[in-house]
Amino acid sequence: MAWIRKSDKEVKYQVYLSSTYADLTVERQQVIRTLLENNFIPVAMEFFPPISQKHMKIVKSVIDNCDYYVLLVGGKYGSIIPGENISYTEKEYKYAVRHGKKVLAFFHANPDELPKTKSEVNLHSKKKLLSFRKNVQKNHLVLYWKSIKELPLLVNASLIQAVNLYPQKPRLGSVFISYAREDFETAQEIHDFLRKSGYIPWMDRIDLKAGQEWELEIQKNIENSDFFLACLSKKSVNKRGYIQNELRKATRVLESVPEGQFYLIPIRLDECIVPMSLKSKQWLNLFEPNAKDKLLEALKANRK
Repeated sequence: MAWIRKSDKEVKYQVYLSSTYADLTVERQQVIRTLLENNFIPVAMEFFPPISQKHMKIVKSVIDNCDYYVLLVGGKYGSIIPGENISYTEKEYKYAVRHGKKVLAFFHANPDELPKTKSEVNLHSKKKLLSFRKNVQKNHLVLYWKSIKELPLLVNASLIQAVNLYPQKPRLGSVFISYAREDFETAQEIHDFLRKSGYIPWMDRIDLKAGQEWELEIQKNIENSDFFLACLSKKSVNKRGYIQNELRKATRVLESVPEGQFYLIPIRLDECIVPMSLKSKQWLNLFEPNAKDKLLEALKANRK
């Protein structure tokens, strides 16, 4: 999910960093630090709940929104998913490949020389690791590191090259669209307009995928969005639960946004009464001339 700042036209690309956990903790932290220093947005397992089935659902959604997928493989195969005979790391990799992500793979050059604490001792896991490595090597160019010091530089240089060779379309920011079911068609128009304008809009009836947990995805997308659009109408403001639920979640996120930045933007779809909880916010009237242009101006103002 690349985004661009209006002030300096600086594009930032989101990078998913996949690896086994304990044996590559230091290496992963060094890579994250270097990527941050070079204006990438790294996302790694440190940012998610403990490994579980719910963990995998969140990870898949995050991979969907990343621009590049970086795989680090040392001397461990990693934790096996119960009942699936595959590690979390390999499953993440296969998901990224299946969904067309650009994969950058990095292997330790001498895994047999790693200490026992960073190597597989279980014969089954050793075979799984060997098979995994061969599969990645067959399908991707693999680069090798010998020391922790050289790995971050290697990953960063490879990403810069990937950006030049395989540029992703810059996005201006993510927008959560909150609406009442009766206003779906109007909210969908806003959704389509924002997508065509370079934003990443999210609406439950359009962007929720089959099998995803409804409440979990709504909560996650509210927290991860740059903007929250509250679509208000005579129908929605009088609808019990609509304003109270999603707006309450958005308000909690708003508390962490620096003062002066736009986050929650009320949009009146008709001449409804704005709820008291939103009257301190400058709202936008969609029924007025040039309303959509004004919406873009409000969104862009937060990128200055």
